[in-house]
Amino acid sequence: MILSMILSFMTFVIFIEVVMSWLFMFGILNVRGQIAPQIYHGIRTITGPILQPFRDLQNKLLPNLGTFDLSPILALIAIWWVQNYLISSVLMRAFA
Repeated sequence: MILSMILSFMTFVIFIEVVMSWLFMFGILNVRGQIAPQIYHGIRTITGPILQPFRDLQNKLLPNLGTFDLSPILALIAIWWVQNYLISSVLMRAFA
């Protein structure tokens, strides 16, 4: 149960990072502001260790994507897989 809550939290934080990066990119949030960049830096500190292996994998498999980052999508797929298949199979074995 705790693992599922942690994975749900990570999913939420990854979504927030993606949305904030888009808001910075389109100029909706000010990069030179005081609060938004600090929040974004804090979120990237949380998601960095999760997303870095997926960024490395993306760079090995698809090196010519430029600034397009697929690591949040890959991380969300991995989190979804762990939540739906790994945890459910462990719970089924525990209660069987």
